[in-house]
Amino acid sequence: MFNKPKPAATLDEAIERILLDMKGLETTSPEYAKLIKRLTSLTEIKAKKPRRLPSNDTLATVGANLGGILLILYFERGAILTSRAISLVKKAM
Repeated sequence: MFNKPKPAATLDEAIERILLDMKGLETTSPEYAKLIKRLTSLTEIKAKKPRRLPSNDTLATVGANLGGILLILYFERGAILTSRAISLVKKAM
């Protein structure tokens, strides 16, 4: 209900409309040159879209993975001789 259309989708639609209009024109016509100018300006605007931040799900996954790695490192520092991880690393090499 309150969703706004995404600007990228409207830019893509505008670019498609210009390309369709260009198909029916001669390359030497002045209208074709106007459409080329509009097309280049739209593609420049599309190229300058702002960067999006990662989603909350992605950030949570990364945080959980980093937390797990830190816990393993903390455990390895305190009990390095009794850990099974060292024996697994030796077997893998």
